[in-house]
Amino acid sequence: MKIVIVGGGMLGGAIINALSKESHDVSLIERDSDTAEKLDARYDILTVCGNGVSKAAQEEAGVGKADLVIAASDSDEWNMLCCLMARKVGAKHTIARVRDPEYSSELDFLSEELGLSLWVNPEQSAAAEIARVMRSGGALQIETFADGNAQLVEILLTNEMSADGIRLRDFPKLFSARVLICAVKRGDDVFIPDGNFELHQSDRLSVTASPEELNKLYKSLKINQHRVKDVLIVGGGRIAFYLIPLLLDAKITITVVEQNLHRCRELAEDFPRVKVLHADATEQDYLKSIGIGKYDAVAALTGDDEDNLVIAIYADAEGAARTAVKITRDTLMPIAERVFDGTIVSPKRTAADKIVHYIRGLAGSPGGSIEALYRIVGGQAEALEFRAWKESKAVGKSLKDMPIKKGVLIASIIRMDGFGKAAAIIPGGSDVIRAGDRVIVVTASKKLSGLDDILDA
Repeated sequence: MKIVIVGGGMLGGAIINALSKESHDVSLIERDSDTAEKLDARYDILTVCGNGVSKAAQEEAGVGKADLVIAASDSDEWNMLCCLMARKVGAKHTIARVRDPEYSSELDFLSEELGLSLWVNPEQSAAAEIARVMRSGGALQIETFADGNAQLVEILLTNEMSADGIRLRDFPKLFSARVLICAVKRGDDVFIPDGNFELHQSDRLSVTASPEELNKLYKSLKINQHRVKDVLIVGGGRIAFYLIPLLLDAKITITVVEQNLHRCRELAEDFPRVKVLHADATEQDYLKSIGIGKYDAVAALTGDDEDNLVIAIYADAEGAARTAVKITRDTLMPIAERVFDGTIVSPKRTAADKIVHYIRGLAGSPGGSIEALYRIVGGQAEALEFRAWKESKAVGKSLKDMPIKKGVLIASIIRMDGFGKAAAIIPGGSDVIRAGDRVIVVTASKKLSGLDDILDA
């Protein structure tokens, strides 16, 4: 596919990085010459240094023949105008980053009028991710599939869980839960394990099952499942704005600490039920004075990655039951995963995942359409949901007789019964995929566009 990205900032760079592992013809329009040169050198893509709204710059970048244009600059208005121009120049599809809450209620209208194929809001997606973790279970990350009938969660294996040295084939029986461990992150290494794989303390496990079976697992592993009643949010920016209503809907009491007085007044006006404190939350004495450890959950969402990490680690040390941290820079992510045991959220990664999902759908779906796509274990593996079509080569055969590619694992099959109720199946070798099933696949490969792609030719 011919794809043109406008804006080489954090989101644009994340999209280019994700697409660099796939077979696409990618071009970039970027106003800053230094940024354009760095991305050109790193990814060997066509770069045009210029104004992304300019017809001349778009034509030079090949927008007239583009299958897709992605506008990812820092300006919502610029992105929407860029997409409008791109459709006029000849682009088949357009995606715009739109972050301002003022546009939230108007996006359906704007999409229709501007011809947008998709819009992404990294901060809103990050807020939804944090809310999922705070409202349920004891997992570090939670992704949902098949309308919530199956989940993929990340769990840190601690000494208290008594799972060190256990082989995966024995795990469900020992912990009384029908679950499948589909990926393991150990240090910097990622494994798509088989039944002989042996677990070690401090492994990060990606586990899939129905919500009911996961609750059984949490209890067996003695993972704290108490309901979150109060949350401290440090940093009152866009993520906080989108997160607050989600937590209020769950009857959670919220306190926000924000350094900017004007922003404090805006939040207090927008959310009268929220306690807003004007203070510098990077001061450890202040955090101690407000009892940071007494909160059921703490989310560090300031504009500084290092401050967020320090605040979250301090909250964890003081006794907060759950902690979440926003990390923007890729270079800090491996460090954060080593020193921090809570939930790590990257807004640009969540947005990039949504865009890659859309692109895979456009590229064609042999055997079954992509319903969902998430990057897991630090972006080193993917979890995808496919809807199986009757024409698929994977339909009608037992799994043990399928030539499934190395590094690909069928993690779950979600099937509707005769009464319209969905059941999540943890598959064995004798199970068969039927037309209409939703199939969750975990893979270290980044090139699955359809269900048939899991098979060796």
